[in-house]
Amino acid sequence: MLIRQARAGFRLKTAVLLCGALSGCYFSIGFDSDAPTERLEITQQPRSIVVSAGQSASFVVGASGGPLQFQWQRNGSVILGATGSAYSTPPTTFADDGTLFTVRVCDEWACITSSPALLTVLRGQ
Repeated sequence: MLIRQARAGFRLKTAVLLCGALSGCYFSIGFDSDAPTERLEITQQPRSIVVSAGQSASFVVGASGGPLQFQWQRNGSVILGATGSAYSTPPTTFADDGTLFTVRVCDEWACITSSPALLTVLRGQ
């Protein structure tokens, strides 16, 4: 039961085991009263985008909860340094066509991953 409570938004503050010669032992647990009031949620999924080769593509996610941390991924692999609510690619090449971008959003209690956004890169004229 304690594990479920902790995952439901309670942070363990104190845990004490006291033992007395006559009274035996008892375990006391205190929970932090600063539990989050807002549930972690993606409010705006990143959108698929079409660009011409050589252009940058920008993806944005909206999320509620907090405080939030973001980590963007390209085809399931972490993009180093891409830790904001928005991500812009370097100038694209045709090899980037079909790439899927997602973002993992975390608060101190949980993490969720966005729906994938497809990058389509058109060949230059």
